[in-house]
Amino acid sequence: MDQTHTQDQNYQYEFSSNDFRFTNSGKNSISLILMYLKKLQKYNSKEDEMFVPPYMGNWIYSSINQNILTSTKYSKNTKVLYMYHQFGIPQKIDTIKSFCLDKNLVLIEDCAHVLSGFSKKNKLEIGNKDNYVVYSFSKFLDCNPLGGLKSSNKEFLKFVDREISNSSLLQSYLNFLL
Repeated sequence: MDQTHTQDQNYQYEFSSNDFRFTNSGKNSISLILMYLKKLQKYNSKEDEMFVPPYMGNWIYSSINQNILTSTKYSKNTKVLYMYHQFGIPQKIDTIKSFCLDKNLVLIEDCAHVLSGFSKKNKLEIGNKDNYVVYSFSKFLDCNPLGGLKSSNKEFLKFVDREISNSSLLQSYLNFLL
C-alpha cells in the first residue's frame, strides 16, 4: 500500500501502512480515536466537549456522543475539535490548527468526503497525519463497512492494532487482507 501519487508538480501525498490503518467504518475510526484519547485522559466524558460543525449527519453525532458530549460552540469545556471537509471542500486548515494549538485542543480531521488534497493557499495537506484523521471509503466505493484512520502517533497506532486484533477473528482477517 506504500504509494506516492502526484497531484501537481509541487505537491505529493502518500498513503503508507506506517501511518494508516483500515477499520470497519469511519464511525469505528472516530470511536477508536476517542477511546484512545479517553485512555490518555485528554477528556472527561461526563463534562468535556467536542467542538463539532453544526451540519453533519445525525449518525455521526450519535457515534461521537457515545464517547464525549458535542457542541457547535467553543467553551471552557472544549477539549477536542472535529474538522470536517464537507463534500471535499477543504476547511481553513492553517487557521483551525493554530486555534487548536493556541487552545491546547486535540484535532480530529474528517476526510470522509475527500481522500487527499491540499489547501491551495498554503499547500497544507488534507488528511495531515500529525492530527487524527478519519476516512470513510463507502463515500467513494460500494463498500458499506470500510473506513480508515491515519496518524503519526505510533502509540495510537499500536493501540488501534491491539483493538483490531481483539475484534472478531473474521474482522481481523479482513483488516489483515486489506
